[in-house]
Amino acid sequence: MAQKSSARPLAFSEAVNMLARSGIPFSSTVFLEKADEISCLSAAEKLGFPVFLKVVSSPTKDVAIHKAKHGLVARVESAQSFAASYKRLVAAHSKLASKKLVERKLALVIQKEASGLECIIGAKLDPSFGPVIMFGSGGILAEELDDVVVRLCPVTAEEASVMIKGTKFYGRLQNLKGGGIALQNLAAAIVKVSNLIMNHPEIPELDINPVFVAEDSGDVTAVDVRLVVLESAAKKAEKKLELWKPFSDP
Repeated sequence: MAQKSSARPLAFSEAVNMLARSGIPFSSTVFLEKADEISCLSAAEKLGFPVFLKVVSSPTKDVAIHKAKHGLVARVESAQSFAASYKRLVAAHSKLASKKLVERKLALVIQKEASGLECIIGAKLDPSFGPVIMFGSGGILAEELDDVVVRLCPVTAEEASVMIKGTKFYGRLQNLKGGGIALQNLAAAIVKVSNLIMNHPEIPELDINPVFVAEDSGDVTAVDVRLVVLESAAKKAEKKLELWKPFSDP
């Protein structure tokens, strides 16, 4: 009998890199090679306040760690408030690391602030139906809202639009100034996620949450991602990490 392949979350930087290669818009992000307070503050000042400071240390188990719920995300308005936010995040990381829920090495990123309506785009490999794609209301309350539509992959832009219109989120989208453009942009993002999981059978699960929809422009921007890969694929990806260079787009 063949041994079942194990899976685990891919490192955050590599997951973002994969989204970028797939054309999925992601928030301007600085990946910090050094996680000390001085280095973080310097990077935040270069990116420009307000920013979000986020712990992205990889989970040690195949479980979803909701960053906001565990205090791993902080909105920082100025250099004066940076130190307090940094210390809170370090303490929150230490607490989870002591429980062996995340790696002990502190990994941080700084992101430009994104705002707008929050939604979620996800995909997974269903044991019975194969690759499926999901869309719905997102953010910290995504699970409680239970506002999602699921379809088999692949999906077209038209099918993605129908998915969006089948959610309560669509009612909020219609009230936006750029609602029509937002619908097109969201549908395009859903198609790209569908193609990603179709083209990469080594990805059994992918969650992009939250995805922000700008209220005026209708632009779509992802700010967080959890991408699970089969163990063998994860090891290959990590060998390529030296090719990944921290980037910013201030």
